[in-house]
Amino acid sequence: ANVTLNNIKENQIIRKNYPCIAEAASSVAGPTHQQYGTVGGNLCLDTRCLFYNQSEWWRQSNDYCLKERGEICHVAPGGKRCFAAFSGDLAPSMLVYDAEIFVIGTSGSRRIPLSDLYKDDGMAHLSLEPGELVDRIHLPSTLTNSTSRYEKSRIRGSIDFPLAGVAVRLRKGNSGAIEDIAIALTAVNPYPKVVTGLEVLIGSKLGNQELDLIRDTVRKQSKPMRTTTVAPWYRRRVVGAIARRLAAELSA
Repeated sequence: ANVTLNNIKENQIIRKNYPCIAEAASSVAGPTHQQYGTVGGNLCLDTRCLFYNQSEWWRQSNDYCLKERGEICHVAPGGKRCFAAFSGDLAPSMLVYDAEIFVIGTSGSRRIPLSDLYKDDGMAHLSLEPGELVDRIHLPSTLTNSTSRYEKSRIRGSIDFPLAGVAVRLRKGNSGAIEDIAIALTAVNPYPKVVTGLEVLIGSKLGNQELDLIRDTVRKQSKPMRTTTVAPWYRRRVVGAIARRLAAELSA
């Protein structure tokens, strides 16, 4: 977990066997940040929201928010739930490889699927108990025969967190038909989302109809809220477009 993002993006084993993870690491902020940012830090990144990531003066002027000393979520004022978005890049790229993590704490250690680290809760999005730390990440070697890509959209390409990010892993057989496919999203939900329902593509070749199905499925399962300066409908369209294009590129 303490390995830097720079080491991840330059590691030849990662680049060869888990290419979207190297791409994700290289997309985080800028090169200087990647020298210090770590795998564990990116996996445990706090959720973000336009109403939360502000100065104390700005927060106070808006009577704070549900995530920070307030009693209302400005994104969804009618409810009592926080919709701050998870925006880490490594999580979706590792989720498509069925990554597991080792967690250590005062009561011992445990090994869990990476997906179990996250909760659908913008305020408390990690399942870690008090005093627990992510110690290691395990990537299975059984999926290294797949190819993968990661891409995100952001306002400023040098430093910004993603407005929408997609990791796609794909494996085709000799006939060109899909044998395995996995897609995971970031920045459009309070947790990194593994897209479900893609098993219907197994055995098919990716034509326009199948690619449109990928796009539409991703759009339906992404739930962006007004947590950034960019409209939710736009982020939903972008995340679907990225997923469709990456799947097409990998299939080609």
